[in-house]
Amino acid sequence: LTLNVTDHVPENQRQYRWDLGDGREANTTVPELGHVYLENGTYDINVEMTDDLGRETDAFFQVEVLNKDPYLNLSIEGGSNQTFTEGESITVKINASDVPGDPLMFKWGLMGEWSDNHTFDEANSTFEVSLPDDGNTTVQVRMYDDDGGFTLEELMFHARNLPPVFSINRTGIDYGDRADQGKNVTLSPYNVTD
Repeated sequence: LTLNVTDHVPENQRQYRWDLGDGREANTTVPELGHVYLENGTYDINVEMTDDLGRETDAFFQVEVLNKDPYLNLSIEGGSNQTFTEGESITVKINASDVPGDPLMFKWGLMGEWSDNHTFDEANSTFEVSLPDDGNTTVQVRMYDDDGGFTLEELMFHARNLPPVFSINRTGIDYGDRADQGKNVTLSPYNVTD
């Protein structure tokens, strides 16, 4: 905050008393003060200037402090330069903060399906996702603060296709994988996964 001061006697010494509207006050000898508002809202500021002759004047104004959206960054445990396969579970790590540390809530989504809300803290900063079929998959996280601010972050994964797996049921073949000449042999797949 900076004030423009006009005084007909420029060599006068001045004192400034700042009421910053958030319960904090400060005294300076220059018409300038740095201040950080920890909560959004509208603040009434009063600055009282007194010169070395005891003359006083006041300035009143308002400052509107806007809410800042939470900071959000996503990463994959183990690093992002990994090869993933369909059906594999991966752990997504959330790094988030807000000014001045407002409580945060998040939900995560995969393929258009969203989780319930979760409170974000150090103990609740990861979640596990099972990758669906092969191809590209996007995981989204929405982080909310208690003042209506939110941030959306996405991670995209590519899962490679696994070959199908199956077993063969053999009828007419003995345990030595031998069949008698002229006898019918039946082969049928079962336990097929893809």
